[in-house]
Amino acid sequence: MASDKQPKNVPEVEFLDKLFGDVTELNDDELDLLYEAVAPAEDACAALHDLAEQAAVKLRKAGKVPPDHVQAILRATRTQTSLEGTQTPVLKRIVESLKTPLLGPVGDLAFSHRNLKDITEKDKAALEELSQELNEDWEDQK
Repeated sequence: MASDKQPKNVPEVEFLDKLFGDVTELNDDELDLLYEAVAPAEDACAALHDLAEQAAVKLRKAGKVPPDHVQAILRATRTQTSLEGTQTPVLKRIVESLKTPLLGPVGDLAFSHRNLKDITEKDKAALEELSQELNEDWEDQK
C-alpha cells in the first residue's frame, strides 16, 4: 500500500512546500497549472495514465491483480470517446465549459463583430478586404 506520508528532508519536497505550502491541498486547476509550468509539452493526465498502465501491465504479467489505487487512476484518466455512462458532475462540467464565452481569435470575421451596432460602410469594406486577404493567405498555406 502506498504511504500517505511525505518523505522528509527531500530537497524537491521542501522546495515545493516553500513555494506552494502543502501541495496535497492544491485543487485540480492549480495542479494543472503547476504541471503545465514545470512540463509544458506534456499532458499530465496522459503521463499519469501511461505510468499507471505500465504498472498494471507489469503486475498482471507477474500474475497479480493491480491494487485499487492503480485501477482508480486508470479509470479516472482514461480517454473518453462517448458520453454514455458519464456521471452527472462530469456532464455538468462539460455543459458549463461550453456555456462560457470563448476568448480569442475567431475563424470568421463576422463573428468577431456580431455585437457591434455602429458599423459604417467604410468599416464593412475594411472588414471585407481584410477577410479576403486572410482567406488568400490561408489558401497559400494549404
